Amino acid sequence: IWNDTTPDPLNPPKELGPKNDPFVGGGCRKNHIILLSDGEPNMDLRPWCEGGGTCPYPKAEDTALTLSTDVTNPVPVFVIGFAVANLTISSGPDSGTAVDCKTMTAFNLSNGNGWCAKNPGDSKLQACCALNRIAYNGGTTRAYFANDKDELRAALSSILSGIAASASSRTL
Repeated sequence: IWNDTTPDPLNPPKELGPKNDPFVGGGCRKNHIILLSDGEPNMDLRPWCEGGGTCPYPKAEDTALTLSTDVTNPVPVFVIGFAVANLTISSGPDSGTAVDCKTMTAFNLSNGNGWCAKNPGDSKLQACCALNRIAYNGGTTRAYFANDKDELRAALSSILSGIAASASSRTL
C-alpha cells in the first residue's frame, strides 16, 4: 500500500495510491484497510508451501501486522467476514460444538488447546479463525461478521464511524 502509484482512471496524470501523496507523507491523511471476505482461502498454497517449500507471499495475518505496526505510517486493518458468523464444528475433537465467530476468544485463536489449533480440518472454523487473526494483527482487535446485507451495512457503518470519529478535529 505504501508504494502504490496507481493512476486515477478519471484523471491519469494524478495518482490514486498514497506513495506520492504529500498529505500521507506528512502524516495528515491516514490510510485504513477494510477487508471483506467469506474467509475461505483460495489459491493461498497453504499448507503445501510450508512443508519444506517456499511460500510466495506472507500470510494475510502477517501482512496485517506489518501494516498496522509501521512506525511512520501505521495502517489499521479492519475485517468483515460475510456469511461465516455462525457455524458448528464439523470435524475434530470439538465436532458438534456451536461457534459464534463474533465472540471467539483469544484463547480459541492462539492457544494450542483452543478450537483453531485442535480442529485444523474444519474449513469453516479455520475461516473464522483466520479472519479474527487478521483483524487482531491489523490492530483492530477482532473481526466483524455479517450474515446479510443489514448486518453488513451495520458493520461498515460501525467501522467508518469509528474512523471518522478518530480522524475528525476542529481547527479555529
